[in-house]
Amino acid sequence: MKIENQRNEPRNLYCFLEQVENIFEVYAPPFQRKVIQHIINGSRPRRDISGSMDYVIENLEKLFDGCNVSFRNNVLSIYSEKTLPSLEVEHNKTVEIQDATDELLALTEGKTAQEIKAMIEALRANKVLVST
Repeated sequence: MKIENQRNEPRNLYCFLEQVENIFEVYAPPFQRKVIQHIINGSRPRRDISGSMDYVIENLEKLFDGCNVSFRNNVLSIYSEKTLPSLEVEHNKTVEIQDATDELLALTEGKTAQEIKAMIEALRANKVLVST
């Protein structure tokens, strides 16, 4: 795959990918994917109350200022295909753990320590929870 831009150096691709990663580093993968779609489609989000999407889009536009559209889209596509999948796996694991934690906390809300211990023992007795 030949990368063409005004600078016309393949190593720039990796520099741009690294900078894209730096811009996205604090945002969840689903958000990143939406931003990339907006940029590639040349659209703006309808309503961004937080301003986060506009902020990220503006930073990416600044990054690619002076580059042709095909180079920009190529960099973003490579980021989507090569970097985002592993970030999504980690994100999904985190979400699953958080959801399970929230459910567990909801089950124990308002319970005494003895009631919680009884719940734990019942889970262990039914081999739902294994002692560590």
